[in-house]
Amino acid sequence: IYFGGMNGVTSFDPREFAKDTSSINFDFRISSMLWYNKAKGEEENVLPDFMKHGELAIEPNIDYVTLSFALLDFGLGSPHYAYKIEGLDKQWNSIRENYVRLSNLPYGSFKLWIKAQTSSGYWNNSMICVPLIVEPPFYKTWWFVLLLFLGAVAIIGGIIYLRLRQRINQLQRMNDLRVKLASDLHDEVGG
Repeated sequence: IYFGGMNGVTSFDPREFAKDTSSINFDFRISSMLWYNKAKGEEENVLPDFMKHGELAIEPNIDYVTLSFALLDFGLGSPHYAYKIEGLDKQWNSIRENYVRLSNLPYGSFKLWIKAQTSSGYWNNSMICVPLIVEPPFYKTWWFVLLLFLGAVAIIGGIIYLRLRQRINQLQRMNDLRVKLASDLHDEVGG
């Protein structure tokens, strides 16, 4: 573009201007959240529960979770995405699809972060954060392990108690037999 002015002609190329990437903030939202429940054998929509509680508690009978999201960027081209599970991933995982499928996560609490790159190549300011709580099966919980330990202690204690009672009863019978033999022997010798 050329402009004439008092000091001559001024020209510039608009492509050479740096874009202000701090103002890029398109709407970026979760569009669906499904998980596969092995116990029921079907996919279930858990987005309403997530919206209500603000976190996703993944139960032991859940095989995988699929989160779909959308960046409302209507420019030419398609947006790119990246996700990172805070506590597991050290760097961002780049993806082209607008969904993430999570499976085989270790037990514990994590945060899933998802960010989007606009069609013009700039990262959107807003990110999606999904707090995840992966619950262990009941047999891997601390209270079940404690219960097993106390049960084992009670069983071992009971076995030791019964063995001691048997030994005491056996010694008591032997003592009674000795006293009876000694009494009979005393009576025989006295007779």
